[in-house]
Amino acid sequence: MLGAEHSIKETYVKNGQLLLIFAPVLNHGDRSLQTHQASECAADQGRFWEFHNILFENQDSFWFGDIQAMMKQLAADAGFDTVEFNACMNEQRHLDLVQEQDQFRVKAGIRGQPVFNINGDILIGAQPFEVFQGVIDPKLAAE
Repeated sequence: MLGAEHSIKETYVKNGQLLLIFAPVLNHGDRSLQTHQASECAADQGRFWEFHNILFENQDSFWFGDIQAMMKQLAADAGFDTVEFNACMNEQRHLDLVQEQDQFRVKAGIRGQPVFNINGDILIGAQPFEVFQGVIDPKLAAE
């Protein structure tokens, strides 16, 4: 999605035709749990998608070391309110939410990633913008 994300946002999200909803996939143990919680802590500051992009840009560095400390450092480097962000992470404020969202995915039978559900049409794997457009435009025309 990252390749098509900008075009999707510019074409559909910006004008209110489409809402992007991100659901976590907890397939890497505590590292997944901590990064998804960090994203929710970023969302508390209105910066979910910004942090989402930061995580993707830095994902190769998450395999070793203290994952919570890494999340806090990324937030600090990006100019977040670190007192609030760090408290959110320390309290594991979004643990239940992230686990509930992942259970929804499991119950829906979604095992791989990325998977996109566009009002019932499922796209599997990273796709170019034109593929998303081919699914989205007919749905918008039918409304």
